[in-house]
Amino acid sequence: MPESPWENSTVESSSRQPDSTAHRVLWIVLLTLFCAYAGIFIYRTSFVADGVRYFSLFDDAMVGMKYARNLASGEGLRWNPGDQPVEGFTTPLWVLYMGLLHLLPVSAAKISLLVQISCAALLLLNLQVVRRLAERVSNNQFGVSFVAVLLVAFYYPLNDWSLQGMEVGLLALVVSSTALFAISAGRSNRSIHLLYLALAAASLIRLDAVLICVAICLTLAWTEAEHRRRHLVLGFAYLAAFLGIQTIIRWSYYGELLPNTYYLKVVGYPVLDRIARGFKVTAWFVYRMNPLLVVVPFIVVWRQKRADLYLLGSILLMQVLYSIYVGGDAWETTAGANRYVAIAMPLFFVLFAYSVFALASHLKHRWRPILLAILVPVALVWFNWRAGLPSIREFLLLSPPLHVRENQQSVNIALLLKYITLPEARIAIIAAGAVPYFSERNCVDMLGKNDKQIARLPMRRLPIGFYPGHLKWDYAYSIGQLRPDIVAERWKDPEEFARSIGGHYLSFGNQEFTVLLKKDSERLDWPRIEGLAGRSLEADRKSR
Repeated sequence: MPESPWENSTVESSSRQPDSTAHRVLWIVLLTLFCAYAGIFIYRTSFVADGVRYFSLFDDAMVGMKYARNLASGEGLRWNPGDQPVEGFTTPLWVLYMGLLHLLPVSAAKISLLVQISCAALLLLNLQVVRRLAERVSNNQFGVSFVAVLLVAFYYPLNDWSLQGMEVGLLALVVSSTALFAISAGRSNRSIHLLYLALAAASLIRLDAVLICVAICLTLAWTEAEHRRRHLVLGFAYLAAFLGIQTIIRWSYYGELLPNTYYLKVVGYPVLDRIARGFKVTAWFVYRMNPLLVVVPFIVVWRQKRADLYLLGSILLMQVLYSIYVGGDAWETTAGANRYVAIAMPLFFVLFAYSVFALASHLKHRWRPILLAILVPVALVWFNWRAGLPSIREFLLLSPPLHVRENQQSVNIALLLKYITLPEARIAIIAAGAVPYFSERNCVDMLGKNDKQIARLPMRRLPIGFYPGHLKWDYAYSIGQLRPDIVAERWKDPEEFARSIGGHYLSFGNQEFTVLLKKDSERLDWPRIEGLAGRSLEADRKSR
């Protein structure tokens, strides 16, 4: 490796010059377009229910919102107030931030909007970091940085995960920032300490962020032989310290060494089958991205043998390998890059933009603008071609973003359940976020994200194969033993479900959804239920 690996660049460019007026105008236009896009996106996630406009996050984010509201109200970090605490989330700092927002005098219908605005701000800040990162690797070439930021700004999976309330935007900012710091800062003791302190602290955002730290630590140890020992010792020492502190806190509060979601999603399924599914969804993701467009940046990185490019590629590769190991995510067919890969995609776009200009530099000057004018728009569309034309309509905001219809139905169900139940009622659900949050009722989590007993069951086999977080359930326990007042949702195996229901529940609902009411429950408001039904339910409640 060269003695000063961060200084090499094969992209034609002069030394750093102040931005020209034209360049500044282009940056302002691009960032303004992104802000407008994010604003429209957020608005399109909202809907009207009972005459009120509601903002709701992706359902997994709403799980964190329920923990956050209970924390802010003094109930502690637990899903159900009064129940034994279960760690049904893996994003401690994000949940704590949500808890701070719940201290504000904002209604449940609007507080998700504050999270979404925060996420938009994080994405905007990430664009600034991506710009600096692209300038660094390209020796301040405007075209490389502009194309990289353009692709990141309008990459639908990153925007969708982030603007619907997940921690993805924050982690993407951490990935971009630490990568920039790693290739820009000197190698004094102070800078190395700061780098690994920040990387280890990222594990508080989401536990698997430790992989970012490992990727950077190992890559720097490989490319900087003179600092190898310091990188390895400090990197893993900080990581061990933060993981140790988290484990002690988790054990003292939850009585577990790992989050409940680890047991739910990883334990109880053949490892090779899980990894095979991870390979399958990764191959499908690369195919949809266009293998040629994906491979070219890595060829350029490999041929140029530059440590800074290696660093960006290693972080991206680590996230892809992790996604393969855990079997991918539950929402692979429509979301494009899953939550694990999306946080590193800004690095891919930096490498892609750099590679495009590096290849263009070998062409005659008159051909370069033609290549760029064709390739950049094609790449922008192709990278967002997740599921054909419907995905392009979502990308262009002509259709509502992913999961919005499900969010609206969940809020409608939650408002109905809140209306027909007493505060002490307990509701059995499948999706553990929006319905529990907006109904403001304790719930039974039939898929086990917030239930230790379900999470430790062996995983079941479905025809579709491995499906993270959706392969463990026990109706005999969740319904037959716990006897919730309402069963709001159901999952697989209708015969087993029917046996657990027996003759103890009656059906109630409309054309949009149906729930099951426990016939002898004293925690249901039967006069209201009968008013909605338009008839007496006395005979139905007595039947078996």
